[in-house]
Amino acid sequence: MSIRVPASAGREAKSAVHVPPLLVRGGLSLIVVVLLCVGVIGFVAPKPALAATKTDAVVEPATGPVVVLTVDGVRWSDIDEEHTPYLYGLTGASYGAQLSVRSVYRVTCAVDGWLTLGAGRRAAMERIPGMDEGESRPELNSVCPQAPDVQAGEVDGWKEIVAYNQELDYNAKLGQLAEALDAGNVCATAVGRGAALVLADSTGRVKRFEPSLAALGPETVNTCPLTVVELAGVDLRSTPASLLAPRSDQLHELDEELGAVLESIPESATVLVVGLGNPSARAELQVAALRQADGSLGFMTSSSTRAQGLVLMTDLMPTLLQLLDLPTASDSIGAPFQTRPTDFTIEERNVKLVELERRVDGYSDVAPPFFIALVGLQLILYGLAAWVIRSQPRTSAGRRRALRAVGFSALLFTAMPVATFLANIVPWWTWDRPRLALVVLCSLAALSIALLAQVGRRLHGILGEVTLVSTATAVVLAIDVIGEDVLQTASLMGYSPVIAGRLYGFGNVAFALFVTTSIFASAFAADWLVRRGNRRGAALLVAVAGVACLLVDGLPSLGSDFGGVLAIAPAFGVLLLGVLELSITWRRVLALVGLGAAVVMSVAILDWLRPSGQQTHLGRFVQQVLDGELTDIVVRKLDNNLNILGSSFLGVLVPSALVFGLLVLLRAGSGKVAVLRDAFDRAPLLKPALTAWLVAMLIGVAVNDSALAIPAVGILFAIPALIVISTRVLELQQQQQRQQLRERSDDENSVTPTQ
Repeated sequence: MSIRVPASAGREAKSAVHVPPLLVRGGLSLIVVVLLCVGVIGFVAPKPALAATKTDAVVEPATGPVVVLTVDGVRWSDIDEEHTPYLYGLTGASYGAQLSVRSVYRVTCAVDGWLTLGAGRRAAMERIPGMDEGESRPELNSVCPQAPDVQAGEVDGWKEIVAYNQELDYNAKLGQLAEALDAGNVCATAVGRGAALVLADSTGRVKRFEPSLAALGPETVNTCPLTVVELAGVDLRSTPASLLAPRSDQLHELDEELGAVLESIPESATVLVVGLGNPSARAELQVAALRQADGSLGFMTSSSTRAQGLVLMTDLMPTLLQLLDLPTASDSIGAPFQTRPTDFTIEERNVKLVELERRVDGYSDVAPPFFIALVGLQLILYGLAAWVIRSQPRTSAGRRRALRAVGFSALLFTAMPVATFLANIVPWWTWDRPRLALVVLCSLAALSIALLAQVGRRLHGILGEVTLVSTATAVVLAIDVIGEDVLQTASLMGYSPVIAGRLYGFGNVAFALFVTTSIFASAFAADWLVRRGNRRGAALLVAVAGVACLLVDGLPSLGSDFGGVLAIAPAFGVLLLGVLELSITWRRVLALVGLGAAVVMSVAILDWLRPSGQQTHLGRFVQQVLDGELTDIVVRKLDNNLNILGSSFLGVLVPSALVFGLLVLLRAGSGKVAVLRDAFDRAPLLKPALTAWLVAMLIGVAVNDSALAIPAVGILFAIPALIVISTRVLELQQQQQRQQLRERSDDENSVTPTQ
């Protein structure tokens, strides 16, 4: 594949000679050094939360009885010394965390939480119409079912509950906790119908059951190593909203009930307090606290989240088995809690947990309108860009201003993704109006990045601005996963703790941004070398960048992204072929795909060989395949793909971007302005970069469960980037036209009339 560079490109290169070469070479060297450091650190520095350390240790087996108290609907912001003194005292001598209770549907009923605790996987009692459609209707306050009756030691309707969960494709094995206890010859007592759902075996039978708290006493707790107690929850939506007592009264009643229960629990007992159901029709985090015999104060985490103060509901069963010194159930997908002592006071520790709660609440409220506005404004940008790009070329000052305005607007869109992450550097969730603060911070960060990127107009021709923004985005994401994913947690384009799809490494959104910006940054930096005749140096830069991206995205201690490696290896391979002017064939592409598959499977198997408590989802995926669940995983991913395709804003953005690209960018040369063709001539690696990006997007769709989410997020960056480049090309064309007019005018004025 050869790329012709016209004379205009040569003139552009000569016009940039005045830029100090040391500055440009230093920038390129910095990119290479940063990416190399990312890869090296990824090999030698595991995340703090992955392994037991002096400050982060998996919970030790309990020395006395273990008591689980379910306080469904209670949040950390509900707990204070004045209104809930017993909860305050208990959690004040405990390790604490926010508990993500996401189960099968968007809103988790208490019964779903109890079943999930007993199964070790996401489970549900029954489907509630509208519960998984993202709706928040008042009538949802009364639709959560109550726990079924227990008669003669058996849960009513258990067979129907099992059959329903078999249809969900989550492979929840109801009764797994009870079977693990039986295998270890450990007895357990259920107090309350909700507790019976936790401790029922695969047939629905509960060996030791007490229907009410009246039967609970010291002898009950001391009889068996494990006791699960259902306390009165808060606003569980099992009663019409008009009949519910005020929340403060419900909390007071719950706290009084807890105080009475604590009198029956010996001081040597390990007490786990958890809220397993949402208190309203919106998804919210719940309280989780673990009081051990020494009464230590601190935070909890797990290898499922790698975030201080955040755990998942599927982590509860592995934690109970760890406390009881029993082997982890093979079918569970969570990990035992890890504890982290702190020097904070009770108030300071609780403030940190409430701040995470406020952060998640603010993010959850802002995210839907943010994406609607982002997509809507980008569609408007497409219209404006189409008008400016396809209009007849003129040299008027008005057209120049229009080009600059549209180009800068598009640059703001390229800067917005990284701005959403950088906004989390500032603790906006502690402000009086956190939602407004988040929007303002994102806007200011995007504006600042776009203004700083203007430097690229002089450093790197038509690609300069996009190169700087791409590099900034890729480096910020890489640094974040090397750290503790602080910027991605509860950011507008990062993780959602209430959805709990992914809470560390690279999820689908982060992967799409990372691979898009990494390809653009490395290709556009290499383009500078190619235009100066150093194609070998350009190939080396792209190869180093590709390896670094593979490490950052694929290592379990960093990105831990199974599908990402499958896409990155072929994409950078295609880019490297373009740099070396080699033809792109199906055989070569398939070889690159095979290389990516070999790398990711090797990493997954190595992760699987580690202890189960330290495995990431890569290792757990290997175990699921060995357990014969591959078909169920594929079916669930296809189902998710279809749901996203028909219910998301992505269904609008992707076809709109395709129409814009085909009718405006690619066809804007039919008798008008050959903008994209001219851009390919001026920047020889632009076309290979776009080809590599398309390869990454297509493979990303094929191997992930988000359908159009990956290309749509890539489009959020790529199409505005192309608009920036196109407007820059048109500006240069106008400059050349003006120069030609001046030269023609000078020639005419220099002609002396003959006699």
